[in-house]
Amino acid sequence: MELKINDTLRTVQGQTVTVRELIGSGGQGNVYKVDYAGVPKALKLYHEKTLSRMEKRGSLKGFHDNLVSNIRAKSPAKQFIWPEDITEWNGSAESPFGYIMDLRPEGYTGLTEIFGIYGKGETPFPDYNTMFRAAINIIEGFRTLHNHGYSYQDINDGSFFINCKTGDVLICDNDNVSV
Repeated sequence: MELKINDTLRTVQGQTVTVRELIGSGGQGNVYKVDYAGVPKALKLYHEKTLSRMEKRGSLKGFHDNLVSNIRAKSPAKQFIWPEDITEWNGSAESPFGYIMDLRPEGYTGLTEIFGIYGKGETPFPDYNTMFRAAINIIEGFRTLHNHGYSYQDINDGSFFINCKTGDVLICDNDNVSV
């Protein structure tokens, strides 16, 4: 399902989500900038083909239920852009659903973009201490996640946003986190 600007969806928490723009697209789904209760947020909406594959494997309901469970449990650490709410769903792959999360804040760069900068012989970090701080913040985030009994099941270089000035890190794609 491809959403258009001003399309609306409802969430299980009773909020109306209004689409403002498409901000990214990947193998699992599209990410939209949305208004959520008057606040700018992101919505990851799964492609129907993604949900159909899960349905054929018998894992669709479990995937959905895991997302709902993670929303209830809240983020285990500040490093995670954690699911906050989920759109209404009728239980079938023909009815795509998605989840609400924070938008990537200004000043954060995707790890794939950072690799591109290094590929040009430049560094986005002001010094090694900041770069090491970013690495440690990634480790701390995953350590906290694991200490809470979770595992992150789809790590890739698109999962990280880094503030190259401070070394602060945000980890996304948390729909793949489970107990």
